[in-house]
Amino acid sequence: AKEVPAQMTDLLADIPTLAESAEYVRFHWYPHTDKALVWKAERVAPADEEGKKEAGGGGGVMSTLVGFHGLEFLYYCARMLPSVIPSLNKAYHSFNTKQVSNVVTGPSHEVFKLNCLFKQYVNEWAIPIENCVKALQGLRQMIDVHNFKVHFPIEVRFVDKDDLWLSPCYGRRTVYIGIIMYRPYGAPVPYRRYFEAFEHLMKSLDGRPHWAKHFDMSRSDLARVYPRLDDFDKVRRRMDPTGVFENDRIKRIFDLN
Repeated sequence: AKEVPAQMTDLLADIPTLAESAEYVRFHWYPHTDKALVWKAERVAPADEEGKKEAGGGGGVMSTLVGFHGLEFLYYCARMLPSVIPSLNKAYHSFNTKQVSNVVTGPSHEVFKLNCLFKQYVNEWAIPIENCVKALQGLRQMIDVHNFKVHFPIEVRFVDKDDLWLSPCYGRRTVYIGIIMYRPYGAPVPYRRYFEAFEHLMKSLDGRPHWAKHFDMSRSDLARVYPRLDDFDKVRRRMDPTGVFENDRIKRIFDLN
């Protein structure tokens, strides 16, 4: 795997080429800036791992002090003065760029792992890859128009289509876009208006919600973007006729109440 700094303007100029530039591609945009970090990875033969740098997973004293504890403290202070958040995002892009290793080789569970830092609110949607540029341009405009002060990163990752009925990637090449607002020391931060505006944008671009993250959609809304939802429900009812595996979330998704 390799991670390099980039400008959002350059990335948005040719998303199709970027998405095909490696087997695994994602980038982190630092909102309120035009800066990003692009991460790419390819599978290698076991013999090719010998002698290569081990995956570090963001370790190191400086990374821990500044990248974790420093960020948590500064974002906590920014609750009282949100106007400093753009400057913090820019500074941390510079810091994280200096922490990047040229090439990291190791087992997938090491190379793919990501330090999620401290408590957070998250929201992630999957949209057709052809809507990627429109989505990110719309997200930038939305942040500016509403004067939202938002945390980094906004994660963008590319995934191939599949044939799993309830997969966000069902039947289409997909880009996931995820936003985040940290809760430093567990403290609350304003996020609802930002998330609501983001969800509205994603829905307008044929978005499908990440099942494990926050979303607000009725069964009819879900059936519109997941075309095999009803087929899945028929199988679910046949395999679990007495509702052994039902819970509040299943009941809400399939409108069982």
